[in-house]
Amino acid sequence: MKARLAGHDEIADYLIEHGAKKIELEEKETFESACTAGRRQDALAILHKNPNLMEQLGEQRRNEMVHSAASSGRAAAVRLLAELGFNLNAMVTKRTPMHDAAWRMIWR
Repeated sequence: MKARLAGHDEIADYLIEHGAKKIELEEKETFESACTAGRRQDALAILHKNPNLMEQLGEQRRNEMVHSAASSGRAAAVRLLAELGFNLNAMVTKRTPMHDAAWRMIWR
């Protein structure tokens, strides 16, 4: 479920409660969801079980996760991603996460 992967747990829960089909996430997706929602304990527990998850995500996806968290204004997620060693200066389509955060504030 894209809402869950994007860290929008409340929206995902609402949709499921109102008839949307619940899709079970694989371990990598569950880890991604925990990170993008800023659920530190969940992310660390999953990573403890499978320390290779960071590598399995791949550099491009890790970079996209940082950008998504920054552009959505999810500070807890950005802090968690930083703690886990994600590249906070990663360029995606000629932008850094700082650009994404700034544009979010301008268009808010």
